[in-house]
Amino acid sequence: MEKRIGAMDEQSKRAEERCARLEEHATGLQEKNDRLEARNVVLEDRCSRAEGRLSTVEARAQSAEETARRVEVLAGEAQTEAREANDRIDALYKDLNAVRMARMAPPAPGLPSPRSLPSTSPMFANAMPTPAASTPARPTSPAVYRPPTQPSMAPQPMASSSAVTLDKVSAYDAPASPSLFPPASYNAYSPTDSAFPSRISSPQPPPSQPPPPSTRGQKRMSDDDPKDTRPNKKRDHHDKRPHTAQTAMRKHMWLVMNIPEDSQLPEPHTEGAPLPTTDPVRFNWLKTVKQSKHNQSMKTRVLTDIRSRASDLYPEVPRSEIEHSALASIFDNTYTTMRSKWKTQNDAAEKEKVRLREVGKSQRARRVGRKKNKLTGRQDARKRKAGFDDRRFDGAMQVDCMSSEESDAEDSAALAGRPLVLHGRAWRSGRLLRYYGALDAEDHRWVDMRPRRGVGRRIRKEGEPRERALPPPGVSRWMVSRRWMARMQREDPLALEALEFADDEGDNEDWSRFEMLGYESEDEEAGFLDERGAQVARNAPSYSLMGALTGPEAQS
Repeated sequence: MEKRIGAMDEQSKRAEERCARLEEHATGLQEKNDRLEARNVVLEDRCSRAEGRLSTVEARAQSAEETARRVEVLAGEAQTEAREANDRIDALYKDLNAVRMARMAPPAPGLPSPRSLPSTSPMFANAMPTPAASTPARPTSPAVYRPPTQPSMAPQPMASSSAVTLDKVSAYDAPASPSLFPPASYNAYSPTDSAFPSRISSPQPPPSQPPPPSTRGQKRMSDDDPKDTRPNKKRDHHDKRPHTAQTAMRKHMWLVMNIPEDSQLPEPHTEGAPLPTTDPVRFNWLKTVKQSKHNQSMKTRVLTDIRSRASDLYPEVPRSEIEHSALASIFDNTYTTMRSKWKTQNDAAEKEKVRLREVGKSQRARRVGRKKNKLTGRQDARKRKAGFDDRRFDGAMQVDCMSSEESDAEDSAALAGRPLVLHGRAWRSGRLLRYYGALDAEDHRWVDMRPRRGVGRRIRKEGEPRERALPPPGVSRWMVSRRWMARMQREDPLALEALEFADDEGDNEDWSRFEMLGYESEDEEAGFLDERGAQVARNAPSYSLMGALTGPEAQS
């Protein structure tokens, strides 16, 4: 019996151990299932974004096809019009040639030439201008003018028609009034002549008329648009008149409160207390427009007043903006801004909060500006550096790949003598760091780093890299450190799966032409590398030229 009990105890122990192993296995399967579900969510999100991009690309392609069809139709119409215009011009030139040929042809026997007729001939009665309307004729020289002789009845030898014409032309070479056919050099026109213009030029105004006023820089508007909807532009930067409904509303709010602009706002009006219409407008700053009936009545009063006086007070604002229903929302936005101003002037904590918000905005703006300046310098250096314009380096020329040289504090008064700490990006590979270092070295050869006006360039110093920063979309795989990817695979695999690499062949191409960038290795060091691949101390100052060349990650 005891042996049987012992055997049963051993069986129960083995069963418990097996149950424990099964529970551990179930726990592992559950964790794996959770990871697979998370990965499925990431993949679904990426698929949805890809579908959205595909739909956008299809819409753009369809729009491009429609535009191309319209362009083809317009091009066909333009070609047809050009051919018709050229045909008309050819016909006109042919008529002109026929007229010139008729003018230059010898007259029939017995008929005088048009130039041989005197100015008093009935032929010029309707063709020649009257002396009052025409330009005064040039006086005829007596030595040139010879009156016609009386024809004699004696028989004379017949001369050729050309001789008769030349004789009569010489006899009347200088008529007293302008001729109907002025002498001009004749050049027969041929439609295939190369001197003929291949395109039709737009007609030019006569020299006596002033050129039409230029419409460059003006917004094109149709004749159906009312005059008051046309935009009004400021005369110059000194023009402080309101030109939009927003600026007019802000100015009118101060006007109806009878307070100078940008001064201290009055205390809030007591809710429920009457306010005569003859008194200035007062708001209850403790409540919003919807929360206070008094503020709603003041809103109606302000809107009525600005609509009735806008033509006199704000003539530059289009009437359509004043009469539009959106004026009520413009009032709400203006009231919210003024309410925030009242909170700031009466609450020290709120004022400090606003100040810190503005300081944060200015810091972010300065950091983005430093990123853009750094990218501009590297792009210029890339153009000068032979071989660095290869397409495999396009992904490295992004603003998000640049470090912003950010520090824990940027107060110039407090840190006037302290160096600026540079925080690079931990995900960048050694090859990318050497690439940035080569570009910075090329840029320093062209840029003068000496201090200029003001405090000058601050001393730079290497700091710890930003571990939380992730590679931006569009980077190539050779730009990301393998050591960093291995660590992220252990710590946060979901973040690593969410990375979007560029679809290029830069990783598989031949890198023998870029030996100065080194080779990617599995056991990549995390320190800073110069452009020769040597290890550099983190806290080495980089205010000299050598420090600038040996800190590519710092300068990136």
